[in-house]
Amino acid sequence: MPHAHGSLLAAAMALAAAFALHARAQPIWSAPLKSTTLDDPQSVPFLAECRVDSGNASIDGAAATRVRELVQDHIVGEDKKGRLEVRVRRNATLPKRVDPTKPTVISIDCDGRKIPVLFYRKGDAWFYSSAAQLAATGREHRISFLDADLDGDHFGQNDMVRFDAATFRLQDGARLLALPASLGEYSVRHERSATYVDVVERKRPDWANSNQWAALGMMNAFRAGGGLAPRRLSEERSRACRLHAEYLFLNGDTSDSALGSSHDEVESNPGYTEQGDLAAHSSGISYTCLADRAVSEQAWTMLHRVEFLGPMRERFGVGSRAKSSSGAEGYTVAWGDDPSPDDVRQLVCVPGYGQRGVPQWCFPEHPDVESMPGFYDKPRGTAVSVSYGPLDIANIRMQLFRVGRKGRETRVEAHLFSHDAPIDRRFSDNDRTAFLVGEDALDTDTWYRVVFQAEWRRKDGTTVPVSRSWWFQTRE
Repeated sequence: MPHAHGSLLAAAMALAAAFALHARAQPIWSAPLKSTTLDDPQSVPFLAECRVDSGNASIDGAAATRVRELVQDHIVGEDKKGRLEVRVRRNATLPKRVDPTKPTVISIDCDGRKIPVLFYRKGDAWFYSSAAQLAATGREHRISFLDADLDGDHFGQNDMVRFDAATFRLQDGARLLALPASLGEYSVRHERSATYVDVVERKRPDWANSNQWAALGMMNAFRAGGGLAPRRLSEERSRACRLHAEYLFLNGDTSDSALGSSHDEVESNPGYTEQGDLAAHSSGISYTCLADRAVSEQAWTMLHRVEFLGPMRERFGVGSRAKSSSGAEGYTVAWGDDPSPDDVRQLVCVPGYGQRGVPQWCFPEHPDVESMPGFYDKPRGTAVSVSYGPLDIANIRMQLFRVGRKGRETRVEAHLFSHDAPIDRRFSDNDRTAFLVGEDALDTDTWYRVVFQAEWRRKDGTTVPVSRSWWFQTRE
């Protein structure tokens, strides 16, 4: 009887805990996960893909390394017609063939189990990746979990998640999601009949207003497009941003003075504070009181976007001031952090791998391009950026191709800016990120392919070639 009593008590406690959780965070969306295959090569993230010729093997991520071990021996090579030949089993005599224009999922027999692998052509090379995913789709949302290392577990440290319009990113313990104008969190529960995913919406902090919360949602949506996890709001940083916005208001700052007083506070001026001065030197500034609009516009510039791409562990600050005395709409100060990758596997690429809905143009900003005065006098193509932070990256080359019918590509005339050819030598932002900007605005509803090549000089003195290639699609 004591055991029965203990079981009843445990059951009651579990029920109470479940009820408390239910009352605290009612899911806004729940759906069963179903086994599907990833057949869209545009969506395959860098950390999951393997190059058939082993050109990227030295910088493969953990997932790609594992997949290469499982699959590489099954690949025969190209036949006379340029098709890739793949054996379903290692001793198979008749391989399957993959046409360069038709990405194909092949179920490979590996050590007694079937693993789905996607084979595809990108530019002048063949690639492959895991195609094993669990997905849930509803009227409002879609979420996918990619078993990137093909170990049979879709929720491991090397596996990836994609939610709605986001691109794939590594899963982490926080399990945060970028919701429209909000922040969410997902959990997975295993029932007898199926595995379910639940999404809950996080409450806005009591100290934050709706304007700040909308800005956080906009920034996290931008990060999600680049395969980055959402960030949280910082009360301390947001307070400092609000103080600096107030300083700009009191001193009648305008966009014409953006290279003067906007990023500095003078002690003798009205509204000076140490916290506001710190925000002034650490933030991007927009001349609007609509914080989400400010973030949206800064995100699709060149230099100002970089602060939205930093590590998840750092929190985001934002503050606004309406009704400018100088006639402007107001001020928004946004405080983020630059990316700081440890190695080239963590390069931050924007637009992201397979990202859709990308603006066709680059938003203008201060400063102008030093070597090309009036650079923003006409619409320019959206800025493609690769952030490498403190890594010693040299000999950067970037190209952009318009993808037409049947995969035919046309090179796009574009301008490259990096630490070797900076936007403006007075600012250090270009020391850690390379930008490629189209000479003209990009076409609507069109796929483009980016090629990034460089050399990585590691701390041990060795040099490793770096090559990345990915697609994105512009807005309709």
